[in-house]
Amino acid sequence: MFKRKRVQPCVCVRESEPPSSRYAIREITLTEDGVIVAISPNALSPKASSSAELREKLLQLLAENGVEHFHCGEAGRPFTRPDIEAWLRVIGQPVLKVLER
Repeated sequence: MFKRKRVQPCVCVRESEPPSSRYAIREITLTEDGVIVAISPNALSPKASSSAELREKLLQLLAENGVEHFHCGEAGRPFTRPDIEAWLRVIGQPVLKVLER
């Protein structure tokens, strides 16, 4: 039986990145049971050295831009103010640490 998957933003730490850019918002894909089956290779948000710095960068992005669509991160697609506000809400939740071989 096909199980539905859902995609959501998550703060991910990539160990393979330089320390100054390890933290970023990435999309994770979960099964109905909450098992992570995929992590986006592209950062949706600007990269940062910590969750606190990531929060500051997102708040600065919102403060500096009066427009409703933003382009940031590696994904190359536009995001709206509600998208970025949703990212701010996931900061402070558990961080996904990505160990790459």
